[in-house]
Amino acid sequence: MPSNPCNWVMQGLGLVLGVAQADPTPNLPLGGMMPNSTYSYEASSLDSPYLRSTDFYGFDKPDTDDKDRWTDLLGEFKWPFLTNIGIGAFYNDNVLMNGFNKKGSFGTTLTPSLTLPLGSPRYFTVLNYALMANIYENVSYNNTVNNFLNATSTFEFNPRHRLTVRADGAFGEDPIGALFSQGAIAAVQTTPNQWAGYGFNSLYQYGAPGAPGNLNLNFAMMNREYLNNSALTSQRNLNSYMLGGTFFWRALPKTQILIEANDTILDYLNAQTSGQTAGQTLNGSTYRLYTGATWRATAKTSAVVKVGYQWRTFQDSVYETKSGPAFQGTLNWSPSGQDTVSAMVSNAINEALVIGTTAINNQMYNLNWQHRWLERVYSTVGAFYMVQDYTGGGNTPDNDTIMGRVGAYYTFRQGVWADLQYTYSQRTSNQAQFDYSQNLIMLSLRMLF
Repeated sequence: MPSNPCNWVMQGLGLVLGVAQADPTPNLPLGGMMPNSTYSYEASSLDSPYLRSTDFYGFDKPDTDDKDRWTDLLGEFKWPFLTNIGIGAFYNDNVLMNGFNKKGSFGTTLTPSLTLPLGSPRYFTVLNYALMANIYENVSYNNTVNNFLNATSTFEFNPRHRLTVRADGAFGEDPIGALFSQGAIAAVQTTPNQWAGYGFNSLYQYGAPGAPGNLNLNFAMMNREYLNNSALTSQRNLNSYMLGGTFFWRALPKTQILIEANDTILDYLNAQTSGQTAGQTLNGSTYRLYTGATWRATAKTSAVVKVGYQWRTFQDSVYETKSGPAFQGTLNWSPSGQDTVSAMVSNAINEALVIGTTAINNQMYNLNWQHRWLERVYSTVGAFYMVQDYTGGGNTPDNDTIMGRVGAYYTFRQGVWADLQYTYSQRTSNQAQFDYSQNLIMLSLRMLF
C-alpha cells in the first residue's frame, strides 16, 4: 500500500495500517480545512463529511510489503498485538477557523491505538482500534474525542481471484468551527457535533499478476448519523452506496490503459432542504466515467492519470443537475535514496454542506517533498491548494484555500520517533464570513511497542 495515504483526519480514504509504519510521514490533507493532529486515524469515508461522495478508485489492501513489515516489527517473538501511543503539544492561533471570532490556544493531542495482525500470506487480516483526543487549554468547549474500529481482510483464492474487504465503525465529534458555523459568529455551537457511523468496503480483483488484462470491481456503503445539535445536523444523516469497476489493459511493459465507471448513491435519512423549500430532498447519485493510464517505471517511480466526466443528479427535479469534467492524477518519484516527491491533482463534484447550496466542485492540488539527511533524520515540505465552487440558489460561496507545511523528524530507535511541524492555512472567499487564516505548531512523540 502507499506509504503515506494522507494521515490527517479530514481526508476520507485509506487504511489504518499506517499506524504501524516506522516512517509515518503525514501529507497535506486532500479535503479538509485543517488537521486535528499531525498524526490521526482514518475510517474509510466515515471521518470526512467533506468528501462523502468518495471515489474509491485505488482502494488499498495489505500487500507483500505490508506483511513483511509486520514480520520486521514483531521479530521472531510473535506479540499478540501492536500498541502505538502518540502524544503531542501544539499551539493553534485560530482554533475555530473563523475570521471574525478568532481564538488561539495551546493544547494536547493523544492518539493511542491497538493493532492485531492475523492470518497467513494468502489470508491476511488486520484488526485496529484507534482513539484521537484533542484538548485545548483556552477553548475547552472545542475538545473532541474520536474512536475508530476497523477490520481489513485479504483473500487470495488463487493467482486470478483476490478479494479485499473492510468493515468500519466509529464514534466521533466534529470540531467546532470546521463544519456548521460557516463563518457566522451566531452559529458557533457550544458543544461539538457528535456522530456515529459504520461502513463496508470491498474490492474484487480478477486477473493474474502480470496478465495483459485485469478487472477490479468495487462495492462500498457508509452510514453516518448525528446525535446532537439536531437543528443543524439532522439534515446530514446519510446512507451512501458506491458501485464501480475498472478495467486495466497492459499496452506496454510498464504502462496500463484503464477504463473506469462508478456510481455513488446518496440517501439522506432526513429531509435535506438545502435551506430553501421544506420537504424536498438532495437524494440522488454522482456518476463518474474515466479513461487513463498507469505507469510504473520502477518500484519507486509510478504515476496514475485519469480524465473523464461526472454528473451529480437529484431525485427532485427542482434541483438542476451539476456536471463537468473529472480528473485525477498522482505521481510518486524517488530520484535518489534520500529524496521522495509525491504530487496529486483531482477534480470532483460532491454534496455540499453549506446551507442554501446543492453541490460543490472541489479542485485540489497537493505537492510533497521528503529528504532524508541522515539515517535517523529527515524533513518534509508540502504545499496544498484547493478551489471550492458551490452551486445552488442565491449567492453561493467560492473559496480558495492554500496550505503550507514544513516538518522535521527524528528516530530515536526502531519504534520511537519525534517530529516538529509548522502548518499555515488561509482561505479567501467571495463572502467575507468564510475568510480565515491559521498557524499551527505541533511537537509530537510516538512509540510503537
